[in-house]
Amino acid sequence: MSETPEKAIPSPHHPPEASRSLSRSAILWMAALILCLGTSAAFTCRNDTNRSTLETLGQPTAVGDRATYPQSENAEEVIQFEKRKLVLSATPDALRDSKMRRVARTDNGKYGLYLPAERATQLEGSGGPSWYIKAGPNLFINATVSEAPKSE
Repeated sequence: MSETPEKAIPSPHHPPEASRSLSRSAILWMAALILCLGTSAAFTCRNDTNRSTLETLGQPTAVGDRATYPQSENAEEVIQFEKRKLVLSATPDALRDSKMRRVARTDNGKYGLYLPAERATQLEGSGGPSWYIKAGPNLFINATVSEAPKSE
């Protein structure tokens, strides 16, 4: 009879020190998970309340600008910029919308004041003595500052 030595069967139970260590680790991981989820929820709520500031789109070119100056002869609207009247040319110039950069708005905010891209970068948006106002797709009216400031 040959006797085979019985292999030691590991105990299904961990020693008390190991189970306490595993319990602490599990609790710490759960606490970290709950903390991360709470922080994520707080940032999501903050972003949701500030959506109008976070999700703005600026279009520096004239592409898509629907505020156009009417080209009719009886359009007698007074356009002002920095409380000075702008004198508009009689005929519009053909300039590409994508090449025109908006550098300012009229005093009433109705129309954008544009410059060709090359000129806008040289003057850093100042505009100088003249600007353009959009009159239609790829059409712009030259607007120059009148010499006398408008009195109020």
